Amino acid sequence: IPKRDWSSDVCSSDLHRAGSEQIESASVVVDGRRRLVEVIETPAAGGIGVGYARDVTSLAETQDQLARHVAAHGELLQKLTTAIAIYGRDKRLKLVNNAFAELWQLDRRWLATEPDFSVVVELLRQRRRLPEYADFQQQKRQWTQLFTGLIDPVEEFLHLPDGRTIRQTVSPHPQGGLLFTFDDVSDRVAIERSYNTLIAVQRETLDSLGEAIAVFAGDGRLQIFNPAFAQLWRLDESLLAQ
Repeated sequence: IPKRDWSSDVCSSDLHRAGSEQIESASVVVDGRRRLVEVIETPAAGGIGVGYARDVTSLAETQDQLARHVAAHGELLQKLTTAIAIYGRDKRLKLVNNAFAELWQLDRRWLATEPDFSVVVELLRQRRRLPEYADFQQQKRQWTQLFTGLIDPVEEFLHLPDGRTIRQTVSPHPQGGLLFTFDDVSDRVAIERSYNTLIAVQRETLDSLGEAIAVFAGDGRLQIFNPAFAQLWRLDESLLAQ
């Protein structure tokens, strides 16, 4: 940066009245390119000031790129249907998306105050939006310990009092703290439960029949058989089940 008299930008009398280091930013043109410089001036004996300037253009550009990246990331999170909550190292809520507020029916303005993790889960328990744990305080301690001991993501299914089933995944956040994701899988669980019930009824019905029954798949492999089939052909059921 070329030498320049900064007295017009930083007033010496103001500097000494302040009695401390003064920092100002200025935009200058160097070799036809606009640069951002930071001017630092410190009061010295004799009523004079010692000052210097440093080029902070690269730092400013990096900060600007980071801000744009964070903004874009935040917009993306808000569009996701998966509920997301990020807690910092201090266990305070740093970021949530709209899906999180809707899933747990929490006020967005309150969430923006960065409540502590324990405060959030206590509120959810009071409103009966968490499973009915026999020892909730022990469960809360286990969750809290994840902030210092979690290495790999962990998954848990939360069966809520209102009949919903929520899949909760907890992962370490790259900048410290934890990343929580929540998906309402109630419909899928209901379908799986109905399917398993249907299969169990079907199996019980086939087993009670006196007629020998066998079902082969398109690849020719035996899929379903009943005890009467094994008895008719004098085959070991464990062999047929392979």
